[in-house]
Amino acid sequence: MAITDLPLTPFTSSSVTAVGHARQLQFDAPGPPSFPALADFHPAVRTWFTRSFPLGPTPPQEHAWPSIAAGNDTLVAAPTGSGKTLSAFLVSIDQLYKRHDAGTLMANTAQVVYVSPLKALAVDISENL
Repeated sequence: MAITDLPLTPFTSSSVTAVGHARQLQFDAPGPPSFPALADFHPAVRTWFTRSFPLGPTPPQEHAWPSIAAGNDTLVAAPTGSGKTLSAFLVSIDQLYKRHDAGTLMANTAQVVYVSPLKALAVDISENL
């Protein structure tokens, strides 16, 4: 990250004249993925995931993502809290970003439908995703 001082153009109103400096923050593009399982994800998704989960993906996520991304019906059987739901959601969010970048994301239409098997899981997803 680089920080640069930029001069501001003078601002004048009927009673105030101000001039000063602003700071511009410049962020470098995300580097290569920290985890190979994230290599095919959109940079924004990859960055969010690595910041949110610095220890990386769980084994169920690593194994499920390629199948889900390929459009296959995928059953993930793993213990509670192992990231099964995020396995599907992360691929869906990734596809939304990629469609947006490609200009193929349709506005004002449902893009992802999720039917929760448990009310508690629905609440958790609503609050955390």
